[in-house]
Amino acid sequence: MLHSRIRIVFAVVLCTLSSSGCGGSLPPAVTEEHQHAQVKVVAPQVLALEERTELVGGAVPLPNQAGRITSLVEGRIVSILEDGKGKRLHEGQWVDHGQVVVQLDDRIAKANVEKAQALAEELDELKTQTDLTEQLALLELGRLEKLRPPDTSDGQLPLVSRIELDKARLALQDARSKQKGALAKQRAARAEAQGLQTQLEYFKLRAPISGILGSIQVVPGQTLAVGAPVADIINLQDIDILCVAPPHMLPRLALQQPASLRRAGTVGNNPAPQGNLVFLAEQAQADTGNFFVKVRFPNRELRLRANTVVRVEVVTQPEKKRLTIPEAALQEDQDPPIVIVAADVKSEKDSAGKEEKTAKARKLQAILGVRDRNRHVVELLRLIDPESHEAVDPHDLLFVIEGGHGLRNGDELKLES
Repeated sequence: MLHSRIRIVFAVVLCTLSSSGCGGSLPPAVTEEHQHAQVKVVAPQVLALEERTELVGGAVPLPNQAGRITSLVEGRIVSILEDGKGKRLHEGQWVDHGQVVVQLDDRIAKANVEKAQALAEELDELKTQTDLTEQLALLELGRLEKLRPPDTSDGQLPLVSRIELDKARLALQDARSKQKGALAKQRAARAEAQGLQTQLEYFKLRAPISGILGSIQVVPGQTLAVGAPVADIINLQDIDILCVAPPHMLPRLALQQPASLRRAGTVGNNPAPQGNLVFLAEQAQADTGNFFVKVRFPNRELRLRANTVVRVEVVTQPEKKRLTIPEAALQEDQDPPIVIVAADVKSEKDSAGKEEKTAKARKLQAILGVRDRNRHVVELLRLIDPESHEAVDPHDLLFVIEGGHGLRNGDELKLES
């Protein structure tokens, strides 16, 4: 009895539910309206492009255009910024090669020079005396040879004995030997005097090159040791930008490539300085694996200062007309990059009677060339179908620049120019 009652209740509930459902009409079936992905497309353009490779580096003087004044001898400073001719100098002034900047106390050196010169004069007199001695010896030898002719024998009772004649010859040889010794001493004294005179010049600290005098690092009365730095001199009429290039960039660089300088703060219509690439390192740096590159610029107006950080753009590909597409058309999360093009473009009218263009998406691989980051365009060398690996002519295609992410081959597109 219990089971039959349960079955009756269950049947009543089912009838109630069915009657509530059957009393109304069924909801209409939901129909999916076909949707198009709305994208923005552009056609490729032919533009004049050149490839520029950007390098970052520091401004440095040319190797032979930076010098340092140092002390070659130990001495006390007696004057600074005087050229020895009554003309005052100042820091930041152009100085010529050899111009005196600092004067050391040279009194002892001058005394040594005077002493050496006096010794040289004494030896000059000694040389004169030996010359006179030689002349006297020649006269004496000539007199004795006249008194004893060569064919005279000892048995004929000559006026002069053979011994006297031999002594005269030896006296002449002695005079000539002393003359040579005096001449050697004379040369040594002159060389010593010249050396001391050269050393005397070391007490005048001169500019090693022509250039701008830097800050003076010494004061009057200071005693300098040998090699003590005094001031730097730099000539920046031409300047090098020392850059570091990674190995993958090196094949695009070559000597004498034109380059332009981009520096923060350059405003107005002032043209960017133009230079050339003058140095490519043959050997990479051991700690980084990068290569040193130098780009040289004229700097007559001193627009660049040493040790400043600047950016250099080297022209690695000359300017010529190239087929280009916007950078926004590239999907560069893979190599080679992917582009989405609109294929099978059709013109249709929507429900409002407005004409619209539709197409199908097609994914292609893009082989790229020169890139212009200022105009945000890139050279398109060729297109390749990733499935058939065949080349595709890009000239008549439309490239998706907005709304292309996530599209697959064959997706319906609604084009917006």
